[in-house]
Amino acid sequence: MKIKMLRLHSALSALLITLVACAQSPIGNELKIKGKASAGAEQIVVYDLETMKPIDTIKVVGNEFVYSVANPEKEKMLGLVDAKLRQQVAVVTDGNEVEVDMSMGIAKGTPLNDRMAALTTSLLALNDKYRKIEAGYHEETDSAVRADLRKRMAGFEREVMDTMYAFIDRNQDNILPAYVMVTTAQGMDYDRLAKYVASGAKYTKSAMFAPVKQYVDYMRPSMEWVGKRFVDVRGNDLGGKAHKLSEYVGKGNYVLVDFWASWCGPCMKEMPAVKGCWQKYRSKGFEVVGISLDNDAAKWRAAVDGGGYDWKHISDLGGWKSAAASTYGVQSIPWNFLCDGTGKIVAVSLRGEQLSRKLAEIYGE
Repeated sequence: MKIKMLRLHSALSALLITLVACAQSPIGNELKIKGKASAGAEQIVVYDLETMKPIDTIKVVGNEFVYSVANPEKEKMLGLVDAKLRQQVAVVTDGNEVEVDMSMGIAKGTPLNDRMAALTTSLLALNDKYRKIEAGYHEETDSAVRADLRKRMAGFEREVMDTMYAFIDRNQDNILPAYVMVTTAQGMDYDRLAKYVASGAKYTKSAMFAPVKQYVDYMRPSMEWVGKRFVDVRGNDLGGKAHKLSEYVGKGNYVLVDFWASWCGPCMKEMPAVKGCWQKYRSKGFEVVGISLDNDAAKWRAAVDGGGYDWKHISDLGGWKSAAASTYGVQSIPWNFLCDGTGKIVAVSLRGEQLSRKLAEIYGE
């Protein structure tokens, strides 16, 4: 669980520093934001979080800033961003005066903002506890102790997600869940996320929520594979010998079937994570079968050899017209599915830490 406070591209960070609330009462003719900036701050850029476009710039003087919004729209979300120091806070126009602390990542001054600031504080405390356990995990050499620490770490991750779900459930009548889900959708349970999308609640009408709807629609074809038996496909290995997927899947062990290509930047960034999991669990029977969407055999081989990705590989060198990609409806890569020992697909689209957590759950560490 990596809750990197105030990092612009961390989903959990975005939750922790921006869960500020909206209110139903009139807010008057002006919203005044009084802010405390970190040392070295020079300016704060104000964003409209519905359009993600900058709308103003605030000058920081003596580590402080003031910003006023005349006749603010009720339940409008603004993002205050210090790109230089990589800090951000989101503010909802739910009252007349809000205090912002950029270094802490909180906005307060109204009852709901104060409640969200308290949530941020509690999640940060949870994160601190997690970090201590994580440090112990990396230092520990006893496998039994490490397994116990790993379970405790997974417990913290579940607690964070349960906290978010509870928050969303309590705020079905306002805009805030739109922002929470747009920053955390990829870490959420798909079925639960899909129910939120289909709920018709107020937040689903927000422009901020559009990416969540798009993500659910995009993932739906992939998720429909979960619980089904794999479908056999063919391809040649790096030596040109023909193979079927059924030679490796459904033979008693868990197998990750990984769609990728040497020309795919995100795929190549993901490959070391796959390699790490394969090296860690291969002694317990875990296998990987790579299905490449390359067109060029030489580039395919160079990528495999160069990275030391020494698991099974097949391809028909058909690129996006690959028969395997067509069979599974692959629309983007990297994409993968995990099969159990019987050949049933138990998970799809496991990336990075998600794959690591799933295998730890399966193999007990």
